Amino acid sequence: MTQSRWADGFARHPFQEIWSGIKNDLENTEVDDQTVTTSVTELARLKRVVVYLDEIISTVDPDLTPRSVWDNFHSQANACWQQIKSYTSNKNIGHIQQANENADNLLTYVRPFMVLPQEAVSALQKSAQTYASQLESHVVSFRDISDSTLSDIKKDREGAASRLRDLVKTSDKIDALAKKLFDGADGVAPTEAQIDNLVADIAAKSTQINDLHTNLLIDQPDKTSIHTQTKNAEMEIIVRRKELTKILEEAQECIRELDDFHEKIFGKPEIEKGEKSKGLKFELDTRVEQLKAFEMDQQAKHKVLFDKIDSLLPGAASAGLASAYRSLKESFNTPIANYTRYFYFSLGLIALGTVVFAIEQITAWPPSITFTKIKDWDEILRSLVGKAGFVIPVVWLALFSGTRRSQYERLQQEYAHKEAFCIVI
Repeated sequence: MTQSRWADGFARHPFQEIWSGIKNDLENTEVDDQTVTTSVTELARLKRVVVYLDEIISTVDPDLTPRSVWDNFHSQANACWQQIKSYTSNKNIGHIQQANENADNLLTYVRPFMVLPQEAVSALQKSAQTYASQLESHVVSFRDISDSTLSDIKKDREGAASRLRDLVKTSDKIDALAKKLFDGADGVAPTEAQIDNLVADIAAKSTQINDLHTNLLIDQPDKTSIHTQTKNAEMEIIVRRKELTKILEEAQECIRELDDFHEKIFGKPEIEKGEKSKGLKFELDTRVEQLKAFEMDQQAKHKVLFDKIDSLLPGAASAGLASAYRSLKESFNTPIANYTRYFYFSLGLIALGTVVFAIEQITAWPPSITFTKIKDWDEILRSLVGKAGFVIPVVWLALFSGTRRSQYERLQQEYAHKEAFCIVI
């Protein structure tokens, strides 16, 4: 016999899978805390309604039930199933309460289509049995929990008594400690006073530490911190070290040059022979000895020659030499006069330059002359350096002309002396 499309739609409807899921999940769902009566009652009522609905659905005639009923049943059953899954995951009883609300809607959908009274009575009987078994399980669990709780209370009572004895001992210790803290004993200051003294001492030390921290690390407008001073000193030491290193290198270079000069003058030690090589000093000493020997030889020859000439030309030589000495003496008159003029000319330039460099400003009208004021030694030295281009040549001219004039005068006097000596002879 073929089924009608209503019966086939009922058998294939998606709510069948959801309804099977609801029954399977509720079968394994229990309340964690059996002592909470409201939670146990909510879950037991939901299981009773599901058993009741399952019996009604099994007795409903699909051909006499509109398909829209199963569509509505499907949406409410799905919502109920989601609430059961949520309770399984987080154990929030609110989900079971909402599932009961969905179950009430399911009852309104299927109860009008109950067909046979005896089957309805069977459904009620099974749901009542399920509810009763759930409550009985709750009562047994509650009794077990109560016994366990009573045993725990007895143990806690014994523990509390033991704790009370410990607390009494602790109280005595606390009283002794309080006396030591606040009253003191045997001439010892109370711990509270000692702590206050320590706090005051720590506060003073903290102030000193803060002051030390400020002096060490923090720069003030009128005072530089020791850290900054140390950094500056370190930088200056580094600079001075570089300068000293440079000076040391230059000194070492000068020492090497001096060593070379020393070897050149005094000779280089010959390590293999254990003696020095002959240097420039040795050569100079040798040449001096040779010159001395040559001088003695020339003096002897000169004496012999002079004696010979003196014996041959006693009078003529004296007259000729006197005439020659006179000519030579008179030849120095012109150079002496010229260098005298140069000397006084240079002195005049120095005096003129001194006056010109001393003038700071000249005003044409009204006519006035302003001389420079006396300055510091540094400015005077810088001024002399700036004027060195004029002063040095003029001073050199004065020194040169004075020196040459003195030389010519000395030569003139020597020739005059020789002339007079020859005339006397």
